Amino acid sequence: MIELNEKIVVSILVACLLTSILSFVLNGEFNGLACGAIIYILFFDKSKITVYDYVFAISLVIGLLINLICIFYKNSYVVNFWSIVICSVEFLAYLKK
Repeated sequence: MIELNEKIVVSILVACLLTSILSFVLNGEFNGLACGAIIYILFFDKSKITVYDYVFAISLVIGLLINLICIFYKNSYVVNFWSIVICSVEFLAYLKK
């Protein structure tokens, strides 16, 4: 497991959250699912699985399903909104952890 300073971790999470909010407002393309997966893999601790790790995993699975649906529906607002949800849930779960 990589030991990181808490300020670095919080700054990474805030940067992902702000990027997803800006892409939602500006209707740009941002794959919050990929950002969430990177954050989840980076901070996953196999020896201490908690409820918050399940929150990360469930949000990523739901985000994956929404991305697969949006391939056919082509609605970027749904994907960007879900990016905001994923990043904010991961930020709050990290703060609770």
